[in-house]
Amino acid sequence: MGLRSSKLTKPRTSKTREINETTPLKITKITHNIPIEIIEEIFYYLEDDISALYYCILINRYFCSKLLPILWSNPLKNLSINNHLKNLNYINLYISLFNEEETNIFLLKNEEQNKIIKQLQKNLFDIKKNLKPPLFNYIRYLKEFDYPKLKKATTYWIVSNEYLPKEGLDFKFKCVRNNLLRALCSLAFRSSNLSLLCLFYKTHLPSFIREPSNFENVKSISLKIDYNRHMTNGVYEFIKSLPQCCKKLQHVSLDITYVGFTIIHDLALLIKVQNNLKYLKISQNIDSFGDSLINHIILAIESQARTLTSLIFKDIENKILVIEILSKCSNLKNLEFFDEVIKKEKLSIKKGVPFSLESLKLINQQEDLVSYLISFGGGNQLTSLWLDVVDENILKSILKTSMNITHLRLSISNIYKESNLKDYLRLIGSLNLIYLGLYLNKLYIYNKMFIQMASIIPDTLKVLELVNQFKPLIIKEFLEKIDISLEKLILIPNIPNSYGNKKRYSYFKNFLQFATSFNITVSKLILKYDNFNKLDIDKELKLELQNYYQIEYLDLNNEL
Repeated sequence: MGLRSSKLTKPRTSKTREINETTPLKITKITHNIPIEIIEEIFYYLEDDISALYYCILINRYFCSKLLPILWSNPLKNLSINNHLKNLNYINLYISLFNEEETNIFLLKNEEQNKIIKQLQKNLFDIKKNLKPPLFNYIRYLKEFDYPKLKKATTYWIVSNEYLPKEGLDFKFKCVRNNLLRALCSLAFRSSNLSLLCLFYKTHLPSFIREPSNFENVKSISLKIDYNRHMTNGVYEFIKSLPQCCKKLQHVSLDITYVGFTIIHDLALLIKVQNNLKYLKISQNIDSFGDSLINHIILAIESQARTLTSLIFKDIENKILVIEILSKCSNLKNLEFFDEVIKKEKLSIKKGVPFSLESLKLINQQEDLVSYLISFGGGNQLTSLWLDVVDENILKSILKTSMNITHLRLSISNIYKESNLKDYLRLIGSLNLIYLGLYLNKLYIYNKMFIQMASIIPDTLKVLELVNQFKPLIIKEFLEKIDISLEKLILIPNIPNSYGNKKRYSYFKNFLQFATSFNITVSKLILKYDNFNKLDIDKELKLELQNYYQIEYLDLNNEL
């Protein structure tokens, strides 16, 4: 049905108040004659509005049966310390679902018995005894298992319980948390509907008590593995079992630090056994271990050359080997290289077989690698490009092969030469851009860019995104000079930690004056900020900003 596109226009703010103004009886009457497909579409539209969905559960059995799988597919998705009461309820409900084996783990039955453990056992027994029996088998609806969030939720649960230890470094605290986590992992792995796993193997990860036999439907897995003395044999066995039970993966993310050959071999095998792998991200901690180990995983990519559409590499040393593999990936559409530190040595790159990309992101890469990837991975299909360096050779490569770019992001940390600035400006002026994002960390760079960019900005531009150090006054002067009607102006300010309350208030006051002082040809003003609701400024100023700007959450991983 054609309504599914409504996901693109989901409400930014909660609709709970409107729903709560209608009684369940009235809603029941209203929905009596509405087709089931439309009701399900409404649920889909409200899937991020948890309060509204919980209210709808009370309407009738049909609503309840349809909403439980939505609400309990990933109950910790919106985990935050502000919602700690809801987090506590989730953990309590899960504890009430423990079978005998999991209850014994939770009650520390396998721990060496002493006076301290016996007192903890008594307290934990009293907690479980006072929990109400669950109305439903909630674990059957679990689809997304996020271990880092589960660990946070268990910490909240322990700290909030007056009968349990509060200190995070305390032996008793660790004992309770690790056993609770182990029991919760066992419970979660009983769900046969799991489709996404996010696992973080680091300090004090509990060993799992069973092989993951219910992982045959998992489509996405994210592993962050940091080898240390706390990694148990159970963790090794768990990773070893993944290639046998996870063969339908489409999305794999590996973040690897200090691991040995055994784990690398198992992770490479996990990639090789897939039948339809679409997305692969490999992150290697800088100088954490030799290239010879990570090369096993890189070589495994070739086994998925026909299905992979997106490849992301972070801090991978052996880029020559990666390039050799890329030419074999016939359906690759998105490629990203990101390094924390740029390597100064030049790469000896041999000309290979061209491959056709739609999106390319290169951050902290050598100029010769950037030029090569654009020349051999660009072409008429390349429409999205993100760079942090543009020189004469890179510019020539783009203008020669990739003139269909419509989405351009430039991360510019510094401009040392005037000629370098001209290369950036020439690139912007040569393309029929729809979207332009500028990520600059120096105010004087914005001044230089805006002064010269006004005369060359393409008239096809619809969206302009500005990040980091800029002043609204400079933007105002620039917009008044260009004869273009923008659909969106997206502002992402970066406020220094040194700013006090008065300076922060003054900073955002400028944004309000910018929006109200003149008529700009922009259909929508968007202000992106990490957790705007917690922003410590005057309440009235915050409300006024919301009147003029569409406030959106800032995804630090994807946008900065």
